[in-house]
Amino acid sequence: MIDATPGLNSGQIGAYFTPTQFSRLLQYARVLPEHAYRVRQPLFDPVSGEDLPALSAILGPVRTRMRAAPPRSAKPRAGRNRSS
Repeated sequence: MIDATPGLNSGQIGAYFTPTQFSRLLQYARVLPEHAYRVRQPLFDPVSGEDLPALSAILGPVRTRMRAAPPRSAKPRAGRNRSS
């Protein structure tokens, strides 16, 4: 579930531990259902069927902007004409 690698140079004592892709998937599978429940319960369950079109009209543009934005973990790419 983790990959252990020795320190970066021979003088270091210790190891670095990195979760494997499999362990990340297990974490997501465990956490996401509870997260979805905790968001849905107070925000969406109280909304009546009559209010759904209004909620959709409000949240639709928000969803579009969020999907268009790069992930927060994405690092900016180095441009061709940038100076360091």
